[in-house]
Amino acid sequence: MTNPAFRFEQVIGRRRFLACVVAANVSPALFADSVSQRWPDELSVGPFRYHANYSLQSDTKLLQQIAGLHRRLPQELEIPERDREIHVYLFSQRATYENYLARYFTDVPQRRALFIKQGGPGMVFAYRSREFATDVRHETTHAVLHNALPFVPLWIDEGLAEHYEVPAANRLKQNPHMRKVLRDAGRHKLPSLKKLENITQLSAMGADEYRDAFAWMHFCLHGPKEARAVLRNHLHEIAEHRPPGSFAERMMANVPDVEYRYFSHYRAMAA
Repeated sequence: MTNPAFRFEQVIGRRRFLACVVAANVSPALFADSVSQRWPDELSVGPFRYHANYSLQSDTKLLQQIAGLHRRLPQELEIPERDREIHVYLFSQRATYENYLARYFTDVPQRRALFIKQGGPGMVFAYRSREFATDVRHETTHAVLHNALPFVPLWIDEGLAEHYEVPAANRLKQNPHMRKVLRDAGRHKLPSLKKLENITQLSAMGADEYRDAFAWMHFCLHGPKEARAVLRNHLHEIAEHRPPGSFAERMMANVPDVEYRYFSHYRAMAA
């Protein structure tokens, strides 16, 4: 495995302010040797292969949430449920995590969590920070999406990861983005779908873009059935290896009163 692309995210507080793709040099022999070695604790749950340098017993609840995410996300999005392996590498301390990455992957900036996919199985790396559970849910959302689909439009990929990074019970009204989304909706500010779908570089995704992507995905998942159909049909065409076309144009064609529906949806969320 050589020169893969790494998705990484710089996180400040609870929100992501910068994300981009960088090239990295990998030592295939060293990393293959690492994967084959026994870790202090290892566990398989569905397609997930967990490798940790501490006891995973302390993460039982989180692992159950990830298993639920693997089942629920394909059902809600109506995308294929794939059982291809996803390796999740978990570290007890930041220093150990950073030393591991520095040994096996070069030219990768030090970040709190990351998702990697280059041809083979998807890989998630994270350490036990204060945002550990959020980070793992976020990155495994990317992993499940990329297991199911040949590609994922960047803004949809990040919008869905922002939505599913919180526990299931909090996804309707308690996402950290919701306060500002409700504020903007109350001011009749409609995020531009065309602007979002024209973003092709992760470096162009800032705090506003993450929030707007989340807002549209929340509308599609929890709003009117016509909006849910737009998202599901868009992803279905991707799964079938067919060019999906413009999401914005599809939304306008199928939900012509989308602006009214969008603001009505968020008025209901504010109630």
